[in-house]
Amino acid sequence: MFAGRHDYVFTLHTDTPRPHVHLAICSRGHAGERLNPKKADLELWRQTFAQALRDRGIEAEANWKLGQRLNGYLTYSFVDSEVTENAFDPASIGKQQPGIPRHKVTAGLTWSGPHGLKITPQMRYLPRSNGDPDGLLTVDAHFIVDFAASLPVTDRLEAFAQVENLFDEDYIADNSGFSPPLRGTPLTAFAGVRLKLN
Repeated sequence: MFAGRHDYVFTLHTDTPRPHVHLAICSRGHAGERLNPKKADLELWRQTFAQALRDRGIEAEANWKLGQRLNGYLTYSFVDSEVTENAFDPASIGKQQPGIPRHKVTAGLTWSGPHGLKITPQMRYLPRSNGDPDGLLTVDAHFIVDFAASLPVTDRLEAFAQVENLFDEDYIADNSGFSPPLRGTPLTAFAGVRLKLN
C-alpha cells in the first residue's frame, strides 16, 4: 500500500492484554507527494491490513467507536491447519486438524457508563469442526452469548461479574473418540474483584 512511495514503520505492542500494531507513515512521499488521509481512508487501511492478516491465517480485530459511550469490536480468525503428512493415519491427510475450527468469529459491544461502569455483551460463533483426525466424529457448530460487567471501586480495585453461555446453549465441544463426547460449558456465572498490583 505504501511500499516504494512512503517511508513507514510498524510497531508491535505485546505488553497489553490485546496485542496490537501501530503504523507510522512519513507524510511526504519519495516523489515529494503529500499524504493527506481522510477518516474513510484510515478505516479502509485498517480493513485492508486486517484482510491481509486473515489471508495469512492470523486473527484480526477491528474496533469501532459507535457513540460517546459505545464501542464495538469484531474479530475473525481463519486457521488452515490441514494435515499434510501422517504415516500412522493416512486417512487424516487433507483433513482439518481435530479440535481446530477453520473459522471463528467474536463480536461485542462495550457500553461505558458513569463512574467507570462497563457492560459488555459478546457473541462467539464457531462452525462445525473435526473431533477426530479422520473427520468421522464432529464438534458441533455453536453460537454462544456471554455477558460481562465491571465497576472500579478504587484506583486499584475493580468489581466484576461475568456470565458465560448466557442462553445455556447445549453443544458438543470435544469429540475425540478417546472418551464420550464432552459438552461445552453450560450457563456459568461468577463475580469477584480484581486487584491491580502495578
